[in-house]
Amino acid sequence: MASGSSLATSAAGESDGHACTLALAALPEAELRAFAAKLVTNATLQRAIAHELRLRAVPRGRSETRQRPAPPADAVCVNCQQAHRATDADGPCSFHPGHIEDDMFEFLSRTPEGRELRISRTLAMWTCCAEAPQMPGRAEAAAHLWRAE
Repeated sequence: MASGSSLATSAAGESDGHACTLALAALPEAELRAFAAKLVTNATLQRAIAHELRLRAVPRGRSETRQRPAPPADAVCVNCQQAHRATDADGPCSFHPGHIEDDMFEFLSRTPEGRELRISRTLAMWTCCAEAPQMPGRAEAAAHLWRAE
């Protein structure tokens, strides 16, 4: 990479992530493609990049839209865990990229007599947004990613 500006930007007080984003945005397309090709030699990065590419695969128009084969009758979306129904259109998929975790919270209060009262509760929340399990996902994919069960 021919960009020394990422180090200068980082030294100026910006986060490394932001400096990296700026440096990548400044790369010519050919250099960016070569950089991405080097990253896919790592198995963990391969999975992360493949996941991101699936999320960003938005069809541009009818002429560019390929017909995907119909999912099996017992298919479930990998992202949102929705079961496939024959009447479903293969539309956008909203999901949580995190997972649900139980967290213990302690609430402090006082009784009418002035004594300290501690109430402990376990709450289930999404790790990606700290929302309740029944809340809709904030991440979007152009289509469901079906997997046979």
